[in-house]
Amino acid sequence: MKDIRVMSRNAAKRYSAHTDIAESAIISIYSSADVPCRFFDNKRIKAIGRWCFNDAEDSTGISITQAKQIADFVKRHNSIEALIVQCDAGISRSAGIAAAISKWAFGEDSKYFGNPLYRPNMRCYSYMIRALYNI
Repeated sequence: MKDIRVMSRNAAKRYSAHTDIAESAIISIYSSADVPCRFFDNKRIKAIGRWCFNDAEDSTGISITQAKQIADFVKRHNSIEALIVQCDAGISRSAGIAAAISKWAFGEDSKYFGNPLYRPNMRCYSYMIRALYNI
């Protein structure tokens, strides 16, 4: 994977409508109060994984089982050009997951922690670190 992009629900849906995008895989996160995001049928999108958990630091947030499933998804699609990590707002859950994947894949996560556009969910980040590094 060459690029990890964090997007909101609406931005990811618009992204999936374009035919000139990089070959991509999408991690789609939605909360218990929502329905999964529906993407456009696009041959450039090679895989979509969907997980439901709230933007929370308690047991309604990501579980370690979900983190392991997401880590497996990332490892299976590691040769993809772009990995899209999408949640409702594209600020917290998706940023926490993207930061952990970036740390694992590229050795750095400052793009997400050093950017005022993001507030990475630390439960997502720490569970994903554990899952990606098999801790």
